[in-house]
Amino acid sequence: MKREISLSEWQVMRVLWAESQLTSRQIVERLIDDMDWNDKTIKTLLNRLVKKGYVTVIVEGRYYTYSPAIPEIDHVQTEIKLIIENICQTKHYEHLKEWLDYLVLSQNDIDHLISILEEKRVVAPEKVTCHCQAGQCNC
Repeated sequence: MKREISLSEWQVMRVLWAESQLTSRQIVERLIDDMDWNDKTIKTLLNRLVKKGYVTVIVEGRYYTYSPAIPEIDHVQTEIKLIIENICQTKHYEHLKEWLDYLVLSQNDIDHLISILEEKRVVAPEKVTCHCQAGQCNC
């Protein structure tokens, strides 16, 4: 598994995931001030995303309308799996704790996480073992 889109392309995708169908002009308007990019840069990023299959485009005369071809949840889950697959299993807790410290969660979210953890406890091993290749970790 490898990262498919750059962080700059991700910013363009966030705009499309938020509104699902926009013209290139609308995308430029949403990004140009906050990202300090010019319209040519944004259009280049859009074209890359189309080539990679992340965005679909409908051409009507001079107007190009873009839509996300991949749901946000699918992309985010792929990115998270990429990170997890490259961390020693014995360090998953450390990193999860850091992520939880960073995240803003509602009380309902926390209740749901507690429920998931209680279910996982039933089948969890007493100790997590390392499955890294030799020299990839120091556990």
